[in-house]
Amino acid sequence: MLAVAISPAGDWLASGGKDEAVRLWRPDGTGIGTLSGHSGTVMAVAVSPDGTWLASGGDDGTVRLWHPDGRTIRVLKGRVGKVYAVAVGPDGTWLAAGGTAGIVRLWGTDGREQHKLVGHESYVRDIALSPDGRWLASCGDDSSVRLWSREGAELRVLNGHTDMVREVVISPDGGEVISVGDDHTVRFWRGRDATAAEGTEVRGVVTDIAIDPTGSWLATTSHGETIRLWDAGGKVRGTLEAGTDWITSVAISSDATWLAAAGADSVVYVLGVDGTAQAALLGHDDDTWVYAIAISPDDDWLVSAGQDSTVRLWRPDGTALACLTQHSGGVPCLSISPDGSWFASGDGHAVIRLWDHEGTERHVLRGHRAYVNAVRISPDGTWLASASRDDTIRLWGADGAELAVIEGHGDSVNDVAISPDGRMIASCSEDRTIRLWSRETLDCVSALRTESSLDRITWFPSGDRIAVGGRLGPYVFDLLE
Repeated sequence: MLAVAISPAGDWLASGGKDEAVRLWRPDGTGIGTLSGHSGTVMAVAVSPDGTWLASGGDDGTVRLWHPDGRTIRVLKGRVGKVYAVAVGPDGTWLAAGGTAGIVRLWGTDGREQHKLVGHESYVRDIALSPDGRWLASCGDDSSVRLWSREGAELRVLNGHTDMVREVVISPDGGEVISVGDDHTVRFWRGRDATAAEGTEVRGVVTDIAIDPTGSWLATTSHGETIRLWDAGGKVRGTLEAGTDWITSVAISSDATWLAAAGADSVVYVLGVDGTAQAALLGHDDDTWVYAIAISPDDDWLVSAGQDSTVRLWRPDGTALACLTQHSGGVPCLSISPDGSWFASGDGHAVIRLWDHEGTERHVLRGHRAYVNAVRISPDGTWLASASRDDTIRLWGADGAELAVIEGHGDSVNDVAISPDGRMIASCSEDRTIRLWSRETLDCVSALRTESSLDRITWFPSGDRIAVGGRLGPYVFDLLE
């Protein structure tokens, strides 16, 4: 599946892919129609604002307009090369398409060409239309984002990406243009009057995300020595520098005055939120990675784990409390119970261990068939969830008993998170999906596909938002009832 569009009422959706067909579905996954006519891969689909027709484009170089019942309205041929992008105007009277010819063309729904937008130097990958229909944005392989008037005049060229730009979006109020590129950046621009200097860059694969207890800000880490601090609206509020050049984990204290970070150089760094270095925790084997950090609810102690197969307990001032050596493989994940009385760790040999807060082993959990990527303890401390490269999520009691196995992802489940009320489980995967599961029924109640694989997921304290991070940076999603 290479393209998806949802009807305005949300009661059906259209998809396109390598089978050369446009398929229509109910949200529950029931197929309701197949639209046949393309002779190549379907790369783009879009639904009209009133839901009475849809458009598709593909490798055969055609743009096709359809009734949802499968009848062809019109076929537009030979204008943009292979068609990679299609968008329908907000009044439903026109559409835009772009592709390998590097040209964006605007047509009326009567099939008459209205304007030809020339400027891109290579393939056009995506098109977005402003909410009022007065301007549009396009992006492509020439690393640029271009803004155009509805009449076809080029308004701006937004330069800043250093590789192909795959996706462009215009905010609902028309105030921002957001672009995503193969240079591992997400850039924010200020509407149709944007200039290159106004872009905000989000660089690098996101390796971890932590949210402060109030939900008002968050911290992300990536393949570099910078920790970025964001407000809840997605604006960068500051950066902190750790001593390692590759940060894998970050945790925020419960009073939100300090945080801990670690990565490639075997050291755990304790920093004030103003960037002041407070302590360097030394103990993990030299030249090994620290994969995970967790801070106790009372901020009195923290735990780290890493490539050297050890789990280590510390005071924030750097005092070593314990070194736990029972794991036999690298330890990539940790979670501390809400009351701070016990914690969990998972390893590369598919084993999860439960410990009391002093480091005494309580239970050994076996069931996963591959590397354990994540463990999370529930808000009431009575159960936990784990995610694994065996493509499953497993639920366990605090007594070590396996409660359930959740299947549905098509590749490694990289992270799992539990909602603040304990009623929902969120997961993200190498299969490029985010999934929400009911704790009670274990059913998948919602799924979202993204542009790249995802490595981290966490809930905001309010329970109505989640933050995720992966190859293309951080995202924040609002959850609707």
